[in-house]
Amino acid sequence: MFKPLILLLTGMTLVACQSNSLNNKYVNRYKDSLKPVSQVEKQIRKQYLIANDYFYGFDRKKNQKKACDIYESLAFKQDPESIHSYGNCFYFGEGREADNIKACDLYKQAANFGLASSQRDYAGCFKHNLHGQESIELALFWFKKAAQQGDDLALEYLEEIESGKAGYVKESPALALNTLESYAATSDEDAQLALAKIYSNDEIALYDLKKSIYWYKKAADQGNDEAEFEMGKAYQNGNVLEQDFEHAFYWFERAAIDEFVDAYYHLGNAYYLGKGVEEDKQEAKKWLQLSADNGNLKSLVFLQKLEKNTFPKTKDKL
Repeated sequence: MFKPLILLLTGMTLVACQSNSLNNKYVNRYKDSLKPVSQVEKQIRKQYLIANDYFYGFDRKKNQKKACDIYESLAFKQDPESIHSYGNCFYFGEGREADNIKACDLYKQAANFGLASSQRDYAGCFKHNLHGQESIELALFWFKKAAQQGDDLALEYLEEIESGKAGYVKESPALALNTLESYAATSDEDAQLALAKIYSNDEIALYDLKKSIYWYKKAADQGNDEAEFEMGKAYQNGNVLEQDFEHAFYWFERAAIDEFVDAYYHLGNAYYLGKGVEEDKQEAKKWLQLSADNGNLKSLVFLQKLEKNTFPKTKDKL
């Protein structure tokens, strides 16, 4: 199921380009998007487009072995698009003998250059256990990277996994740990957030709330909205950090400003009860309404009580 989807994406112009006009439109658009900044890069892009012609049979007779030979030579020059395309040669078994391990290794190389399509396909390696390393943690990590760059297919896969519609994908926190730690050490906020989630899972041996808070704080300091929200909860609950409602409000407000919708309810709660901030019923109502508008039923019920003047008068949590 995975291969046809990648093939559809990689060669999505194959059918559309049956006419010369559509083919030229695709090639010209691709050339314009690359915008080389040096003669060396310009030559690499020119060779890359020639390889595409051979691989897909655009303006040249299809010769996938020759295409893969060109991709390979350009991959040695560290060209991300060529590295990814060379990976496709092994993945599809076109121009090279099929080899998922080699394909995934090449996707990884290109993913580390920040190429969204490679990040998506490398995530697929972990999702579908293509290289003997199934891991929902690393699949989510790389799908998220690609989705943040606007890769629609990666966003679709991400939503499927998070909603549980993608079927079972093995949890492998120990496998993911070393990879995520290496990226987290380079201030990668996605890796820091992923590590925090692993350590907060009380169903695994790696469970460690102190380490979880450490990584949430690292990500929150970089402006990660979900990590900001989790820091607010940590200060509100007082299980690891000393309970501090002012600090909780600070982090909930940052998360809410960053449009993390789960924070809206907590911010409204803080304003209503005067916890960590001066009591302000109008501000409370504003944030609770935003929360309700985003599907939070607790906020909706509370707003209905507010309208009927039957809201609680204690300083307990809503």
